[in-house]
Amino acid sequence: MVQKPIALTVFASCVERGGAETVLSHLLLGLDRSRFQPRLCCLRKEPGKVARELQAQGIPLTCGLAHMKYDPFVGRRLVRAIGPRTDLLYCLDHHQALFWVPYLLRRAPIKRSVLSCHATRNPSGGRIFRAGERKALQQMQRIIAVAHGQKQELIDNEGIAAEHVEVIHNGVAVADFGGCRSRVADRVAVRHSWGLNEGHRVAMIVAQLRPEKNHAAFLRIAQTISARLPRARFVIVGDGPERAPLERYSRELGIARRVQFTGLRHDIPRVLAAADVVTLTSKVETFPMALLEGMAAGKPVVAPQVGSIAELVDDGITGHLIPNGDEGKFAAALQELLADEAKATAMGAAGHRVVQRQFTVEHMVRAYESLFETLVDGES
Repeated sequence: MVQKPIALTVFASCVERGGAETVLSHLLLGLDRSRFQPRLCCLRKEPGKVARELQAQGIPLTCGLAHMKYDPFVGRRLVRAIGPRTDLLYCLDHHQALFWVPYLLRRAPIKRSVLSCHATRNPSGGRIFRAGERKALQQMQRIIAVAHGQKQELIDNEGIAAEHVEVIHNGVAVADFGGCRSRVADRVAVRHSWGLNEGHRVAMIVAQLRPEKNHAAFLRIAQTISARLPRARFVIVGDGPERAPLERYSRELGIARRVQFTGLRHDIPRVLAAADVVTLTSKVETFPMALLEGMAAGKPVVAPQVGSIAELVDDGITGHLIPNGDEGKFAAALQELLADEAKATAMGAAGHRVVQRQFTVEHMVRAYESLFETLVDGES
């Protein structure tokens, strides 16, 4: 008797572009279709760009299940959308989706369920999950953390039993980024589009422009370095509610001519080719895709010691980790790598090797497949 593929339903509010959504895309497109049959259910009418891209790649999509913010009929629509068979419900850690999980597990024929958690802490402080979401957490067979440090946070702060948390690190499509000695033409072309040449040394931050990403610190660090290293330039890739205030702040600091705001970019491998050092100044992080992709591109990293970044960046080998909030040490470390091209290149190459060895999409997908099959086969 031929065994049917595992029917996998991914449940989310929407799947817009971001680190967690990139991981989901790699996962769904990488699953062995002879063993898994994935589909996507989104609450919002507009499910997001990544959801539409997945649909275009052959992943069935149901969306518009919530007609308004407080829609009492969502549950019934969800049960109909789920249909007669779901072997595994894979839920993203979206508040609106989690609210409906207990109803769904009670009313729909779902064999097993898992929650993918990409956050370590609420940017505003306090717990990640709201009180009304506790029931959903308790009913999940597994909660997937993307780092060991995050697992400990979930145990300590959320009260989740250790045996219910599985760690699967994020993975990156290394071939898309090429490493430090490839994409030379992209490096030249992208720099030229920003009015830069090979003589400039470029520090780049790739992150949504939100308060917790702390771009203001990046600008103050840029001001410090600019006074010492005239050829240094600073590129902020991304968009968000903080863009206008940050642009104004760069003018107030007197460094506007040295800072490039690119807005949202969909060609991150090309953009990273133009960088010499990749950085984040976030107050809160878990296991950031931006740094993983920077390392895949062969770039050294300077980042704060927050979240589980230390599981990704080997301090002194693939970059520098700075005590959170110490902008003086951050500026010194970043300036060192911008000034010393040989050291930056060596650290970038070491980071690229780490990603190839530990953090590829292939490693990640195989780990998810193993977990999914174990759960569905009833060995939980």
